[in-house]
Amino acid sequence: MSGKIMKNIQYIIFDMDGTLLDSLTDLQNTLNYCFRKVGFPERNYQEVRSFVGNGLRKLIERAVPDRTSDEKIDEILAAF
Repeated sequence: MSGKIMKNIQYIIFDMDGTLLDSLTDLQNTLNYCFRKVGFPERNYQEVRSFVGNGLRKLIERAVPDRTSDEKIDEILAAF
């Protein structure tokens, strides 16, 4: 039976971030690059760490200054 099941599997995805990989510095560098492009203040490692969870858009929404427009968030997301 396991042979039949395995034949139907096309992809296996591993979410290793935080377990085997630490990409937080990469997220911080990319976020700050995008923020520099739009004139927003950069975020430090601990701030970015506190914003992580629930996807990239949520990370950006948490990191941008208060009252940032959805259009600006979309611009940052596209640059990211």
